[in-house]
Amino acid sequence: GHRLGILGDFPQAVPRVFRPALLRVCAGGHVALGAHGAKALWHLNKRTREPRRRETCRAPLLLLLSALTLVSWPVPSRAMEWRGRLTSDLYVFDGEDGTHRRPYLGLQSNLVAWRGARMRSLSFQTYARWTTDFSDQRATDPQLYVYDAYLRLTGVPHGSEFAIGRQFVYTGIGSALMDGLRVAYRPARRLDLDIFAGSSVSSRNPETVRSLAGFGVLGGRVGIMAPSSMRFGLSWMLRRSDGSVTAHNLGLDGEKSFRRSSLFGRLAYDLIRRRPTGLLTRASHRPGPWYLSGEFEWREPSVAGNSLFSLVDFSSYRNIRLNMERRVTGKLTVLSGLHLSLFRGTNVWRASLGLRSGGWSIAWQHQDGSDGDNDGLRGSLTTFLGRHWDCYVIANLSRYRVQPEQKDRSDAYASTAGVQWRGTDGLSIRVEGQYLRNAVQREDFRVLLHLSKDFVLYSRAQERTP
Repeated sequence: GHRLGILGDFPQAVPRVFRPALLRVCAGGHVALGAHGAKALWHLNKRTREPRRRETCRAPLLLLLSALTLVSWPVPSRAMEWRGRLTSDLYVFDGEDGTHRRPYLGLQSNLVAWRGARMRSLSFQTYARWTTDFSDQRATDPQLYVYDAYLRLTGVPHGSEFAIGRQFVYTGIGSALMDGLRVAYRPARRLDLDIFAGSSVSSRNPETVRSLAGFGVLGGRVGIMAPSSMRFGLSWMLRRSDGSVTAHNLGLDGEKSFRRSSLFGRLAYDLIRRRPTGLLTRASHRPGPWYLSGEFEWREPSVAGNSLFSLVDFSSYRNIRLNMERRVTGKLTVLSGLHLSLFRGTNVWRASLGLRSGGWSIAWQHQDGSDGDNDGLRGSLTTFLGRHWDCYVIANLSRYRVQPEQKDRSDAYASTAGVQWRGTDGLSIRVEGQYLRNAVQREDFRVLLHLSKDFVLYSRAQERTP
């Protein structure tokens, strides 16, 4: 898939009424500014909110207020810098209810308001996407998705990083998109601390900020570098949903790197059910032209603690993966792999073999087990037509049998073809056609038009560079 964001811009001049703009996010979800004009905006928004959303506030308003706070921050103008990418897409496809024409507008950017000595900086990260349907709008259209909108202060004090707003957080045992605060600190050369707290973002209502009591997310990680260059990590994460604890996990991981090899292991423990829920080991080795890698995973299904499914006696399963690559000559490489999934009473195995060289690749895969008897052939080709032009083709052909009782196997075809132009000023244009046909979808043709523009803007007092 493609990561898309929303098209937008920041005001060139901030009105005096918004200076100074001091943002405070209180525990009850209320937002206040130190200027009368911003208070008026907030109270106007507060009066128009629906009664059922008393514990939420609008994410677009927080996005605007954060931007105004950063732009009006009293720092030297030489430090201002804005880098990012604007995207615009049009996706045309046929659905069961007719033809759909969906536009996407996006913005991914980093606005740096201040840079100081010893890697100190203050910036505003943005990643958002807006979409609707020109043909047949859904109940959620138009929709604004805000994935990143947070202020980040680094190096104050030295070795620290503070981020407040909407952001993605990850530990070795879980991840979340949240509205909250993350603090990272390195008190010593071999010790890293990372903690975060906030409320999870709803996938159905991403424009709202939910309450901490109902949808809180807490977590952290401690990383230690041993004298033998071995890394250890202790992770913890707690999630709430509708006021109840849905997940409370603890994880321990370790990693060791050698000149040609690497080892990794992780153990997960469920603090609600008080038992281990996962074990992952991974190893790789590169002797000369060979590359060998393997993975073993044992885990239990991930079930929310407040779900009725947590009362079901479910069993664990195991995954075993082996991959081998051999460089024959130049860029020509032989690829092979074996994947086993071991369940209680049934197993699934997949084997693959292929070739890769430069701009093309071809691979065959076979699968057998509870999911049926399947064979597939996949190929891709990329050709450069000049300094700025290139075209690509991706094709997938497969035959599958879903159940053993099925006499004849069904056919499935999927292909993608496109052409792309890349300019020297960060502008790129891509036109892509997609075709799909299988036993359920007799014929499906789609068209994607993608435009992207990279930009760099500096303050007037700063020298422009390419």
